[in-house]
Amino acid sequence: LHDLSHSNQEWFRLTLSDFKDIFTWKTYIRAPDSSPYNGGRFPFEISFPETYGIELPAVRVLCPLWHPQVSVEEYQVNLSAMWEHFCSKNKQDKIPRGEEVLQCIRFCLTEIDCKNCVNEEAKTTYLEQKLDFNKKAFDCAQESHKS
Repeated sequence: LHDLSHSNQEWFRLTLSDFKDIFTWKTYIRAPDSSPYNGGRFPFEISFPETYGIELPAVRVLCPLWHPQVSVEEYQVNLSAMWEHFCSKNKQDKIPRGEEVLQCIRFCLTEIDCKNCVNEEAKTTYLEQKLDFNKKAFDCAQESHKS
């Protein structure tokens, strides 16, 4: 956590949500230029379980994010589906380290996968109405700066 919070990576910023709880992180992740969310700077809360290493952390985006792997109601991120997609593209198969969780989320802002999605409407829009999807993604990117 210390190394990540002092990293000079420009695409994320990381802090603790509460200094008494080292298992809950708050991060801002900048969407890649090639992403439909280009220009967005999205806040996420990452909660690592006591069983981390066996289980994935819970991830929630703290602003609206129209994405097939983000629930509409609570903005919960389907990290297991994102991680599976990330691993298939990056030849990995283990529980992610902290930086890999951040890389996975950023990767999935560009490489959108619709398997095991939690937002069926976003999936349908992405697959059948790409211009509408990109407009909603752009609106989310603009809204992300208010968070």
